[in-house]
Amino acid sequence: MTNPAKPMGWGEINNALSIAQSMITAGTATDLQSALLGTTTTSTTGGTTTTTQGILQMRASGMGWGQIANKEGVKLGNVVSAGHRSDRAPTSPSGNSNRPERTDMPTRPDHPDHSVRPERPQLPERPAHPGHG
Repeated sequence: MTNPAKPMGWGEINNALSIAQSMITAGTATDLQSALLGTTTTSTTGGTTTTTQGILQMRASGMGWGQIANKEGVKLGNVVSAGHRSDRAPTSPSGNSNRPERTDMPTRPDHPDHSVRPERPQLPERPAHPGHG
């Protein structure tokens, strides 16, 4: 996939992918490539060609991320914050939900019972300072 927009940073990539995901969820795009690069369809009966711009083409033409999101019928803040939510993080403790859990690792020994602690020794009383109240 060739990006028609200038090189993008991580934030811009997050914006593009978040908007693309919302387009796929809403049914306005069939897949990631059509959401990002647009589509060209030609009708066989009328010979009509229809072209829709993708997110990256809109960005390359000078549109801002808010304008692109509004054109697609979503609010940029909601879409981007959904991409940052922790409930979308992998559920595996290893951080990768596609990787199977390791069973060959040794188990950690149990920690000693910390509920029973020794008494703290009483500190000796300080002598009163003369002239201090």
